[in-house]
Formats: sequence, structure tokens, C-alpha cells
Amino acid sequence: MGSIYRSGKSRGRLAAAQYSERMTDSSQQPLAAAVPDKPALDGLEAVWSARWEADRLYAFDRSRPRAEV
Repeated sequence: MGSIYRSGKSRGRLAAAQYSERMTDSSQQPLAAAVPDKPALDGLEAVWSARWEADRLYAFDRSRPRAEV
């Protein structure tokens, strides 16, 4: 059982080394995301209110006893 554990550990180190090598390869770095100076919040309430209503996310069931609300 010890040899299986050690071989698994070696494979883990190899995978970690390969992953680390890929992560530091500057030729594969993603481009920076464009982040707006001030995010627009216009229309968010209408969009999410409609979604919450459709999903009945914040619906209140008046037929349930107070202890269950």
C-alpha cells in the first residue's frame, strides 16, 4: 500500500509542476478585462423584480401558519 501512495504523490507533484509551468507562461496570459469606471445600475431593479416574481422567490404565502413563515 505504501508504494501506491508514493506513486500517487509523485504523479501529484508532476501535475502540479506542469500546471505551475502553464500558469507562468507569459505567452498564454489572458488579456485584461475592460472594467467600466462606474457600472450602470439603470434597469437592474426591473429585470430582477420580474425574475423574482416569476420564480416566486420572495413570495409570501398567507395560508401558512405564523410559525412556518
